[in-house]
Amino acid sequence: MIVAISTSMAVSAQVGIGVNYSNIEPSAQLEVSSTSKGFLVPRVTSSQRTGISNPAAGLLVYQTDAPIGFYYYTQGNWKQLGEQDITMKLSISDTASMLLDYARVQRMLDSLNRKLNIADTANMLDNRIAKDTVGLSNRIDALSINAVPYTGATAGVNLGAYDLTVNGIKVGRGAGSDNESNTVIGKNALGNNTTGYENTASGMSSLYNNTTGRRNTANGHNALYSNTTGNENTAIGKSSLYSNTTGTWNT
Repeated sequence: MIVAISTSMAVSAQVGIGVNYSNIEPSAQLEVSSTSKGFLVPRVTSSQRTGISNPAAGLLVYQTDAPIGFYYYTQGNWKQLGEQDITMKLSISDTASMLLDYARVQRMLDSLNRKLNIADTANMLDNRIAKDTVGLSNRIDALSINAVPYTGATAGVNLGAYDLTVNGIKVGRGAGSDNESNTVIGKNALGNNTTGYENTASGMSSLYNNTTGRRNTANGHNALYSNTTGNENTAIGKSSLYSNTTGTWNT
């Protein structure tokens, strides 16, 4: 082993191990040179490391238990080589970019909160449900008014203000605004009636053209077909009194 010591008048010395003293780096107090061996620092456990009294800044040891590695003493604390503070990992530009992204997200969330808070959303849903409910109720009422009521009853069925058509045959009051006293049985019977009353039309197209005629009785297909304003006529049989229009008291 070669140990080279270079001295000066100031009683300072450079120590070189494995290197000629004339080749010691000027800035190095100690230089170790080898191509087949390494430099071994003190090996200690964690408790031994923390038990070192008044460690000098820059003191270096190798810890043999977990977490294993090189430790150096700096600014009053032991730190493992390779460990970095979070401030070192996050540069100023990275930190600024992160804060800007956070600000954008926060502004977006604030905007959404102003536009759709819980109370506004609940009110919006309540109003929509209320409108739909009213609309549905109106449609149901309309169906109730216009529909023919039938529930499979075993007794008489009340059809309200509607005539009943069964297999093309109409049974009811027929056309007209004043038809409460009229009786109609047959397709197109009293088909054009307006204000005629107390008429009885039985048979297809009986009293078909009657408009204001009253107290007529037509029994048979096309009976009193052409009658318009004739009153108190009685026609029994197919096409009986077919051409009568305004005549009265005919049988």
